[in-house]
Amino acid sequence: MVRKILFPLLLTALVACTEHGEFERKLAVADSLMAAEPDSAYRMLDAMSDEARQMPQAKRMRHLLLRTQAQRHAGIGFTSDSISNLLVSYYNAHGTPNERMTAHYLKGCSYLELGDEPATLRCFNEAVGTADTSALGCNYAQMGDIYGQIARIYNNHAMPDSALRAYGLAEHYAQKANDTINVITIWGNKSNVLIDLGRISEALELREMAAERFKAMGYSKKAARVKGLCIKWYIQQGELDKAKAAMDEYEAISGYSRIKDETKSGWESYFHIKGTYYLETGKLDSANYYFKKLKLASDTLFNIQTAQKLQNAQSMYNYMRHQEVAHRKELESKNVQLRLYRGIAFILLFAAVMSVFVLLLRRRIRRNERQLVVVKRENSRLNVLIGNNNRKLDELNGLIEEKISIITALNDQLNQQAIDLNSYHKQAETIQQLNERIAHYETEMMNQVTANLMNRLAEEPALIVVFQKLKARKEYLSKSEWTDLYSTAEKYFPALCNIKTNPKVSVSEYQICVLTRLGLRINDIIYLTQISASNISNMRSRMLSKLFGEEGGAKDFDIRIKSL
Repeated sequence: MVRKILFPLLLTALVACTEHGEFERKLAVADSLMAAEPDSAYRMLDAMSDEARQMPQAKRMRHLLLRTQAQRHAGIGFTSDSISNLLVSYYNAHGTPNERMTAHYLKGCSYLELGDEPATLRCFNEAVGTADTSALGCNYAQMGDIYGQIARIYNNHAMPDSALRAYGLAEHYAQKANDTINVITIWGNKSNVLIDLGRISEALELREMAAERFKAMGYSKKAARVKGLCIKWYIQQGELDKAKAAMDEYEAISGYSRIKDETKSGWESYFHIKGTYYLETGKLDSANYYFKKLKLASDTLFNIQTAQKLQNAQSMYNYMRHQEVAHRKELESKNVQLRLYRGIAFILLFAAVMSVFVLLLRRRIRRNERQLVVVKRENSRLNVLIGNNNRKLDELNGLIEEKISIITALNDQLNQQAIDLNSYHKQAETIQQLNERIAHYETEMMNQVTANLMNRLAEEPALIVVFQKLKARKEYLSKSEWTDLYSTAEKYFPALCNIKTNPKVSVSEYQICVLTRLGLRINDIIYLTQISASNISNMRSRMLSKLFGEEGGAKDFDIRIKSL
């Protein structure tokens, strides 16, 4: 019956795993096509939509995330934010930091296409905020792209300082991703902001560095196009030789074949730059040719439109600066409040910590006082015991001296052959009685010493922990608790130190030695060491030979170890 139920279930699971594996393989292929062939990736993922609906939620959402990414890369516009909201909701609860970043980024892209730039900025900032930059697999390339888009939004709204900061972060993360092409592209975008700020030399230096890097990588066309962006500013800076070299390289290598076809439109700005170059070099005929071609001298409408555009741009700049100043003041106000709240919180926290510290200190003082009373009482008891032991020791010494004198006399008599048999038996009986009294005294004193030792051991914190855990039978000794127990045992029984340093003795064997010397029962030793009874018995027998060079059983080992 069990086989009849289990076999279909296993077969179903195997088929499901195979189907899911094929689905995952197609997702991986589409993901690999994303950057180079986004159109193909999107078509592939879109065709998998029906199949995705039959998959578990995690795979459905993975498919939806990749399809939305491919849609973005392929330039297919978003018509709403519903899908991106679904992705954010799911991956905030279940995704990795990279997946959460992608979901928030796609949500920002949907707002960007819907024309809501404030919402776009918020989503982009949330996206980079979810990234785990300390993780080995952090998607630094995507972080660089997001900061690059943030920078472009700032630049479009005449906020160059914010744009430069964002471009700096974009460059930083593109470098961490080893995305050299993106790093160089960011240099070009950053140079435009520097030019808007009037920092022409810095911008030109950045563009020249970009062109040199492109050329070193074998991208001659890209290098020539970047150099073409420098021509106007070379002329303005009076570096006419550099301007001429850049023009020649731009026209010969950039790949723009229409540059020299002066009948084509779309190159008016370049022809204006070229006319300006000829004007600066004194070639007035050539300059006049390009200026007349552009009809710049007589085109009043062009001048009016240009002036109007400049006025509109200035108005937008003033508006955005006003918004930025207002926003900064609002942030400063919030920062002041935040610092105030932090100060109050710190004071309250400090007061709470000090209260706890004082409370703990008082408890410690009271505990020390109680321990001091116990120590004084124990000292008094020990002094009494020491006095009694001294008296008994004096009596024992007297008996021993009497025994020695009798034995000496007896030996003398034996040597002189002057003792009779009855006297000998009487003297021997006296010696036997003295031996029994001496043994009685020694046993009594040893029992007192042992009892006193065990009483002191029972008050040791390490032993208290052991007895508590033995009583509860819910948990074992931790590593630190074993260490404390070793130290306590070695303090009372220093001979254990020789066993501990013996290279032939394992940790488990040393634990058995310590617990046996402390007088624990065999069932307690089994519980604390988590070793079976049969193994513990065998280990004790082996250790008798290993430590003492004797043959015997487990009980013989116990007697031997307790004699240390």
